[in-house]
Amino acid sequence: RAPGSDSALGVAFGVVAGATGSLSFTATKLWLLMAGASAHPRGRSVWEEPLAWACLVAAGVTTAANMVALFAGMASQEALVVVPAYYISQTALTALQELALFSLFPELAAAPLRLVGFCAGLALCLYGVGVLGQR
Repeated sequence: RAPGSDSALGVAFGVVAGATGSLSFTATKLWLLMAGASAHPRGRSVWEEPLAWACLVAAGVTTAANMVALFAGMASQEALVVVPAYYISQTALTALQELALFSLFPELAAAPLRLVGFCAGLALCLYGVGVLGQR
C-alpha cells in the first residue's frame, strides 16, 4: 500500500479493471462466435473478416488495460480493497453485456420469475464478494 493513499483510488482502479476485463470477455466471445460461423462449409474464413480482427485487437487492448489497472490498484491499495471492486464490477458488467450481446433482455422481461431469479443471483454473488472483501 502506498503511504497516504486513499481506499477510493484502489476501488476506482478495481472498477476500471473489472470494466476492461468484461470488455475483453465480450470481444473474445464475439471473435469465437465468428470463428464458429466460419467453420460452416460455405462460410468465409474468420481471418478474412475485418470485424474479427477488430475483436482480436479489442480483446488484446482491453486485456492489457485490465492488467495495468489491476496492477496500479494493487500498488496503490491493499488487495482487500481492489480485488472485491474488481470482481463485483466484472461480474455485473459481464452479465449485462452478455444479456445485450445475445439479445436476452426481452426473454427476461417476458418471464418475471426469471428476472427476479437473475437479479437475486447477481445480488447474491455481489454480496458474497463484498462480504469476503470486508474480512
